[in-house]
Amino acid sequence: MVIRGDAYGMLLYDYHRKGRGDEIVERDDGFVLRTAGVGELFAEYRHWPGAERQAMRYVRGRVLDAGCGAGRACLHLQQKDFDVVGIDLSPLAVKVCKERGVKNCHVMDLRSLGASMGTFDTVLLLGGNVSLLATRTRASAMLRQLHRATSDRGRIIASSQDPHLTKDATHLRYHGRNLDAGQLFGHMRIRDRYRDHASPWYDFLMLSKDEMEELLDGSGWRVLRFIDEDKAAYTAVIEKVS
Repeated sequence: MVIRGDAYGMLLYDYHRKGRGDEIVERDDGFVLRTAGVGELFAEYRHWPGAERQAMRYVRGRVLDAGCGAGRACLHLQQKDFDVVGIDLSPLAVKVCKERGVKNCHVMDLRSLGASMGTFDTVLLLGGNVSLLATRTRASAMLRQLHRATSDRGRIIASSQDPHLTKDATHLRYHGRNLDAGQLFGHMRIRDRYRDHASPWYDFLMLSKDEMEELLDGSGWRVLRFIDEDKAAYTAVIEKVS
């Protein structure tokens, strides 16, 4: 099955069917990176990053898994009898989720989330999916949207990595140019590549803890706690402000 432009989905589909596949991420300055093993996207709960496992204690009520990928979080929470809905932009990712047993999964951009999907108590942005906030301007709009889509006890559980901790000169030059252009330090413009497939270019965001708290200021959300994975990676438990 081939869907042109869905490089990420093709990767997941091949890994699901054949147990192999390597993703390449290309940045708009020409930097190319082979990502970590795609098997992490299929991992059972016991093999998740420790910070994300700890953060699952804060999940409550009806759950939205945004950027659900291969459905690892949906499957785990289904086993715990949560009402969980997965969404992903990739049609093939959603196909993989359904074939793996995810009961409620849709092809959808988080920005398209509306009243028809109902109200959620927890929104998951795992696996670095705080990147879906994309830019400072889009993040502000999306946080307002999530505020409307969640109950009074709404939570967001989001993982990221602090881009400031890199010592790589190529990355530092790139992030420096972002600052000069008025972007957040950890903003990137990237696309996914897999075999002969390439996705459209899209915005990607990494945040330090201080930047996350600054971005949340005045949004109706605040950090309840940070759970550290290592020096750079962390998961934030974010709660709705009364």
